[in-house]
Amino acid sequence: MTFKKRRKYAIIGKSGTGKSTFLNILVRNLSGYEGNITIDNIEISQIDLEDYRSNMVYVPQRNYVFDMTLKENLTLEDNFSNANVKEIIEKMDLMEQYIESDKTLGTLGNNLSGGQVQRVGLGRGFLHAKDILIIDEGTSSLDPKTSYLVEQNILSHANLTVIFITHHLNPELRHYFNDIYSFS
Repeated sequence: MTFKKRRKYAIIGKSGTGKSTFLNILVRNLSGYEGNITIDNIEISQIDLEDYRSNMVYVPQRNYVFDMTLKENLTLEDNFSNANVKEIIEKMDLMEQYIESDKTLGTLGNNLSGGQVQRVGLGRGFLHAKDILIIDEGTSSLDPKTSYLVEQNILSHANLTVIFITHHLNPELRHYFNDIYSFS
């Protein structure tokens, strides 16, 4: 597989085919793999981990939600304007009423549905995105309409490199992807 800047990639396949394991190797959560993963002909294990991860955001299948407000969960205490946060809330189809509220999302997001927790994680990743956004089944708990809206908003971002793992690729979004890799 080859990934180039500012392109969109889908990795599809059934459960248990190694998609998430591949992403965990790619983001260097796992080591000891066979083969080579290189950037500009340099093995990723030879690149300083902090430097390597400084240009990417990884959104895992299960996101952690803190018992803080929506804005605090999205920004993680980094400095973003209210306009930036509001834009992400709209793109992720999140709860507008929470943006100006002091209401917390609950311990582990227990005030939210599974789909809302996923959208908080995606919104956090999209807000903090540097150059590369890596998403592992990030919309699996969303209804089809919301999933389409969120995925379209992410994929239409021209300057972002996206690697998107999914079990079910929406046929209406296929045209956004430069390459689609199938794991079987």
